[in-house]
Amino acid sequence: MEKNEHYKQLLMHSKIHELSELGLSKRSISQQLSINFRTVKKYLKMSIEEFETFLKGKEERPRLLAPYEAYVKDCLTLYPETSAAQMHDWLKEKHQNFPDVPTRTVFNFVMWVRQKHNLPKKETHERLFEESLQLPAGLQAQVDFGQSTLRRTNGGRQKVYFLSMVLSMSRYKYVYLQTEPFTAYSAIQAHEKAFAYFGGIPRQLVYDQDAVFLVDENLGDLVLVDTFRRYVESRTFKTYFCRKEDPQTKGKIERVVGYVKHNFLFNRPFSNIEALNEQALAWLERTGNALVHQRTHRIPKLVWQEEERDQLLSYMPIGALTEPPKGYKVLKTNVLLYRGNTYSMPFGYYRGENTIVHPREEEGMLLIYDEHNVLVASHKIPEIKGQQVVNRDHRRNRSEAMNTLKERFCTFFDHHALVGAYMDEIAGKYPRYLRDQLTAILAAGKKAGLEDAVRALECCVDNHIVGANNFKTVLCAIQADRKAEMEASTDAEKRQPTPDSTRLMGPSATQVASIQPSRSSVDTYENIFNNQRS
Repeated sequence: MEKNEHYKQLLMHSKIHELSELGLSKRSISQQLSINFRTVKKYLKMSIEEFETFLKGKEERPRLLAPYEAYVKDCLTLYPETSAAQMHDWLKEKHQNFPDVPTRTVFNFVMWVRQKHNLPKKETHERLFEESLQLPAGLQAQVDFGQSTLRRTNGGRQKVYFLSMVLSMSRYKYVYLQTEPFTAYSAIQAHEKAFAYFGGIPRQLVYDQDAVFLVDENLGDLVLVDTFRRYVESRTFKTYFCRKEDPQTKGKIERVVGYVKHNFLFNRPFSNIEALNEQALAWLERTGNALVHQRTHRIPKLVWQEEERDQLLSYMPIGALTEPPKGYKVLKTNVLLYRGNTYSMPFGYYRGENTIVHPREEEGMLLIYDEHNVLVASHKIPEIKGQQVVNRDHRRNRSEAMNTLKERFCTFFDHHALVGAYMDEIAGKYPRYLRDQLTAILAAGKKAGLEDAVRALECCVDNHIVGANNFKTVLCAIQADRKAEMEASTDAEKRQPTPDSTRLMGPSATQVASIQPSRSSVDTYENIFNNQRS
């Protein structure tokens, strides 16, 4: 310990005793001097002589871990909330040759670095529950969910969700993480991974009343989600769901969730979910299940190996679970509404109300698959909600679409010499509605047939009759003429000449008796349009 630091400690001891003699409480002294409450309590118990002896003893203690001072200082500077327990885990993770020292030694060293470099810890107040009842080996495990937001290595933030399970007797833990909120299927998969990790199945699992597992609570009659109910029936364990007012019943897992969040995940960078799960298993091996448990004063892994593993029910993996992907409807505007943002789909992808796609999130990207698992679109996920994410390739290529429509128009009219002139007239009168005009004319022409459509086209061009509605009116008049002609022909066939008249007038009498139908003149069409304009 440096000489100046020695004097600072003596001055702090003197100041604490001085404030105590003035009648200040330990809590008030702690707040006034910005030091830990336990430090005040410890210093007040020592006289000046005892404190001198204490300081001399401390001078040699940090030297064993002195090579790690710079690393600890840098970590505490960046993350002042870091606990000594988490720092111990980081030291073991980052330094392969870190000595095997008691946790108390690391705690003292971290406190020494804090005091030396003036890096006070930001206090957090979180109530954690712990069940005191010691249960038989293999009887019970507790399950709960948690979530945390991590910093991505390439920038931005990533929320992760995890399921934790702990064997109540040995405190042997397991944790599984993913980037999506848990569903019944993914929770079942996490159960299976936990049972494989434990090497067996406990007889009872304790849960919160979580919507992942429960549909409803009806005065104590719990209704399980159908998928999870069938899974429970296929396994040997029983379920117990805590009442909402009684979280202490599952205090062990509450503690584990906090442990995962504040020791493993706290300030941990995120690259991808596979790497994070590998890191979680390594953390369980070196810290989560390897350190002495504060409650039992035993190492969870050793207790599991020696006493609990053989008491678990046998575990046999079930068949591969495939969760049916959640389908999302594509809106008629060819966009997908997903988690507060809209994402463009290829133009024309919407095929009615049952147009379903299956989005997946992977490394900051939204990948959109169709019902055949074919990728149809991909977008970068924005960091904030309420965004309209558009791929310009999904926009309608209006010039290409118009050229295609014009080609279809010409092809239908068999590239008639007047087609180009008529399209030009329509474009001049209806420039903003050219697409709609040509589409309507094309639809009406296909319905009536090529012959009548060509006659209507010729009539409209010759008389400068422009527009889809006018074209359809001319077409209707032409069809009416055709109908009248057919009716007249039918009447003529009914009025066949008698045999006598045939002999008198000759074999052409039938043709002579045929009546030629009258045709509508252009004046008829113009009258129709005049009536429409009036």
